[in-house]
Amino acid sequence: MTTWLRRVGIIATLAGACALPGATAVLAADPEPPALASTPAAPASTAPRPLVYAGSSTFGPWEHLDEHGRPDGFNVALIRALSRHTGRPIEVRLTAWAQVLGGLDSGAVDLAAVGASDARRARYDYLSLIWTLQQSVIGRPDRSTPLPERLTDLAREVVVVEQGSLMHELMVELPEVNRPLLVLAPNQHDGLRMLLDGNASLILGNALVLRRAARVLDARELPSREIKAAGYHFVTGRGRAPEFDWLEPALAQLKENGTFARAFEQYLTPEAPPARVSPWTLVLLVALALAGLVGALAWYRRVRRMVASKVQAEALSARRRREAEDALRATERQMQQLVHSVKAIVWRRDVATGRYSFVSQEAEQLLGYPATSWTDEPDFVSRIRHPDDDEWVRRYSQRATAERRDHTMEYRVQTQDGRLVWLRDIVSVIVEQGEPRELIGVMIDISEYKAAEEALEAAHAQALAATRAKSEFLASMSHEIRTPMNAVIGITDLLLDSPLSPEQHSLVETVRSSGDVLLNVINDILDFSKVESGKLEFERIAFDPEALADDVARLMGERATAKGLDLTCRIAADVPRNLVGDPGRLRQVLLNLVGNAIKFTETGDVAIRVTAPSISDGLAHLRVEVSDTGIGIAPEAQARLFDAFTQADASTTRRYGGTGLGLAISKRIIELLGGAIGIDSRIGEGTTFWFTIPCTRSGHLPEPVDTGALGGLRVLVADDSRASRVMLEQTLMDAGMSVQVARDADEALALIGDGPWPHVALIDEGLTDGGGLRLAERLRARAPHPPAVVLLASRPGGTPVSLERSARLMKPVRRSELFATLERLGRPVAAQVAPPLPAPRPQSGAGVPRPNLRVLVAEDNLVNQKVARLMLEKCGCRVEVVADGAQAVAAVQAGEFDLVLMDCQMPVCDGFEATRRIRALPPPGNGVVIVALTANALAGDREHCLAAGMNDYLAKPVRREALAEMLARYAPAAA
Repeated sequence: MTTWLRRVGIIATLAGACALPGATAVLAADPEPPALASTPAAPASTAPRPLVYAGSSTFGPWEHLDEHGRPDGFNVALIRALSRHTGRPIEVRLTAWAQVLGGLDSGAVDLAAVGASDARRARYDYLSLIWTLQQSVIGRPDRSTPLPERLTDLAREVVVVEQGSLMHELMVELPEVNRPLLVLAPNQHDGLRMLLDGNASLILGNALVLRRAARVLDARELPSREIKAAGYHFVTGRGRAPEFDWLEPALAQLKENGTFARAFEQYLTPEAPPARVSPWTLVLLVALALAGLVGALAWYRRVRRMVASKVQAEALSARRRREAEDALRATERQMQQLVHSVKAIVWRRDVATGRYSFVSQEAEQLLGYPATSWTDEPDFVSRIRHPDDDEWVRRYSQRATAERRDHTMEYRVQTQDGRLVWLRDIVSVIVEQGEPRELIGVMIDISEYKAAEEALEAAHAQALAATRAKSEFLASMSHEIRTPMNAVIGITDLLLDSPLSPEQHSLVETVRSSGDVLLNVINDILDFSKVESGKLEFERIAFDPEALADDVARLMGERATAKGLDLTCRIAADVPRNLVGDPGRLRQVLLNLVGNAIKFTETGDVAIRVTAPSISDGLAHLRVEVSDTGIGIAPEAQARLFDAFTQADASTTRRYGGTGLGLAISKRIIELLGGAIGIDSRIGEGTTFWFTIPCTRSGHLPEPVDTGALGGLRVLVADDSRASRVMLEQTLMDAGMSVQVARDADEALALIGDGPWPHVALIDEGLTDGGGLRLAERLRARAPHPPAVVLLASRPGGTPVSLERSARLMKPVRRSELFATLERLGRPVAAQVAPPLPAPRPQSGAGVPRPNLRVLVAEDNLVNQKVARLMLEKCGCRVEVVADGAQAVAAVQAGEFDLVLMDCQMPVCDGFEATRRIRALPPPGNGVVIVALTANALAGDREHCLAAGMNDYLAKPVRREALAEMLARYAPAAA
């Protein structure tokens, strides 16, 4: 009876163990797969530097941080399996996605998993394919229309994407006509929450990640559709693919032994919905429990058999352990033979004692000293090392060892027979318990390499000397030729001014033009010789980039007009005018680029654009572009375009001449000035040459053109040149004017219609349909008030302008001349037709700004400061102006203001940061009304301003009516 009760107890215990959670998983778990045969684990003494795998911390179930902040997910499990099977240490770091991509670019990250796109293939080296990512589109629960089937169907949608993700890159690469309005989220979980909150109509992202986020947010019933599939690859930095040749075979063996499948099942298999419990289920569970009791009896017998098997297995394991130890000893003998056969000195040294514990036989063969000298004498190597190298080698090795850093050194040692041998010593530091314990190194004889290096340096020095001699000879010869050439050209100019017959005049003109061409060639050769010989000199003087560009445009305008081309010059309003540099060299480069553009353009236009992408208190980066509508340049020719004596078309049948030195000289000048030069071109679509240079800013600022008084002036531009229309429109709008543009007379008259007539008409003198003067007369005949007329002439001379309040300007139009003419002609016309000012209403009425309202204007642009001040003063406000956000915060803290007009983009401290600082001030300063004053007028910019703490938003150019309405809206709040 006692024996029977004991058996029942054992059976019950085993049955209970079977019912414990996880017990089945432990018993049924697959044994640890063996290490990969093709990638054996590296010995501990030569363990490589740990590789760094980086991934996103919010991309579950692929990779994410669990509730304890530890890396988890399919990719993490796969990386750990690769590390375990290959014996390569791999460190896993999960962080923000932008830091992952930045780490790949900088080399701080060795391995990552990304989706495939053309932009990323050009940026990284793609390794093994992991899986195929299914990208889904998910709509809001209340969506009534079908979900888009293609990415190009999203144009009318507001789409949430994770910033920096694959779908974000694909959306940006879409043509603008197919691109939706994008809302960027830090991760897909937050993006789905933004969709549910109504901030977007769709969300794009990885199907598994979005499905996991939906479960967390308890939003399972959302319409979704798979819209794209993309390969999911391991990638590494550009050019590093050969370091990961082991990855593909290792991943293949993980798939063969089932490790890949188990990780896939654990992390990527969708969760089954919870099952309903029915009465039949309960009956089935009872039956299963009875069956389990019967099975427990069978399990007891099986356990007995397993115990017996385990005893046998332990005996077998002991026998295999002995066999493994024998194999290990055999392997050690083979490794020793291999080390001694390598044509390099392999050594080991203890850090604490400084003694060598091992040195290979190659040491005796290479240097002649017995191997025992290394192990018996601690300072043996230091004694045979060259005296000039010994001190720095010892210091460098001690410092690198203390920092636990592998290092390489090259130094000389003396052999036993007195020869000097160059050695390259590659040292690895073995660290135990955080401290360096042992050094392992390989010394390679590089004496032949050093000899070849010294010979190469000598040859290089000789080549430089030959180049300098050639350049000096070219410079000397160019000067000798240039002197008589100037005389030839001067005499031909005098002859052309004297009475000559038509035939003589033609011959002299031919001589002069040929002399000009030859002199240009000589000048190019002279400049190139100065560049090569390093004698090109630069000066640093103050210059105005606007005046520089206008001078070049005016100088090259006649050549462009003679060829039937339109030459325009556009200088951005924010370009500083107080720069310091070498205007002569910049003019040389710009003349070369404009001359090339005119030479290679048959029809259309040539445009000069000057901008300042980056401006600070003491420095401004100037960017100059020269664009044309010419023949374009093939990509293969662009690669060699800036080389000396090289042309895009070097064949004997080429249409355009030249030395091919101009662009090479320009490139060298810009680089010596600290800038960069480049080209953007397509065959048949024209070319844009550009260069950027840093320029310091001087304290002296030229008197700016007063454009504040021109704000609100209505201007009509009639010109059949698209480039000229665009340039004039942008220049006038920068000054706050209202601009209408037309291609011909009929379009100009139709454009005005019944609307307000312009104060000034800018008309191209060579306009079709009767010319510009004819259109001016028609405007004068039909207008309720005669507008001022400015004729734009392409050539000097012409019929005198007899109209009242009219003027003629030469193309390309100078910005300063244009504004001066509009000031002289346009303002009187605007004053004559200005509507009478409305009678003042009581200030207590709604919608009327309070008089003497104190307004602070934070604006860095001098022209915009003046415009804002004039507008506000005309609205009866007291105005104070500051140039950056930091000054705005100080002004609000020091005084009381009713309203702040805050520019968003300013140096030192932008408008958003300044607003946040003001809101952090103690009352009452933190409650001041702040209105954004910005040139950004795209969708979402208003929300950005409001989110920063601003009360409202005004887009530039600011109309006086809109400003008055804004003041009226917030005057009661300010009071």
